[in-house]
Amino acid sequence: MLVGVLALAACRGGEAPPLTVAAAANLESVLPRLVDQFERETGIEAVVSFGSTAALGQQIENGAPFDLFLSADTAEEDRLIGLGRIEKDSRQVYARGVLALWSPSGTIRSLEELRNARFVAMAKPEFAPYGRAAKEALERAGLWEEIEPKVVYGQNVRMARQFAESGNADVALIALSMTEGLSGVVAEISEELYQPIEQGLGVVEGSPREAEAWPLVRWLAEAQARAVLTENGYR
Repeated sequence: MLVGVLALAACRGGEAPPLTVAAAANLESVLPRLVDQFERETGIEAVVSFGSTAALGQQIENGAPFDLFLSADTAEEDRLIGLGRIEKDSRQVYARGVLALWSPSGTIRSLEELRNARFVAMAKPEFAPYGRAAKEALERAGLWEEIEPKVVYGQNVRMARQFAESGNADVALIALSMTEGLSGVVAEISEELYQPIEQGLGVVEGSPREAEAWPLVRWLAEAQARAVLTENGYR
């Protein structure tokens, strides 16, 4: 089953179907704007399905009808290239993600202050690159053993944010790109505490809309797309 479908364009009678894009949950606030801009400039329509990188990768491995995959890391892209499910020549890094702490109440402002939290939300490290980065940052800060019993896990960063939004967690460790407009305190986590979150993309092998997927791949590498990503919490 596809996760979190956001319809950005509808296929009208007699026209070619839109591109189907699988995208990591951290892109939920920015990718719709990018795809809308791409559609206006090229006339190529697209629909996007958001989910955890691992879950979407598994769907692609099992033959889900996606044309393009934007993941939250490069490891899943490389795994799918090895399986013959992503075109090797299409692989590129389109952004570097930034890990952030969000405290809706504003009472927690740093990793050290997580000691004062009752519950800390983060994505599952085995499924989501931002979850892996959060665990790594806590380990390098010498806090993991103390904080781990307080952790509540979401399948992806969107779910981790929802735990904090609903009050089921005092604080969430999520993508900086997902904090725009949130009240409370947002604090970037030092990038020295975790491996760079290089987010990769690739065209799905055998895509019936490969000819339309490649223009989007190239467009995301252009200055205007990179500027939007930078404005929205990516490096």
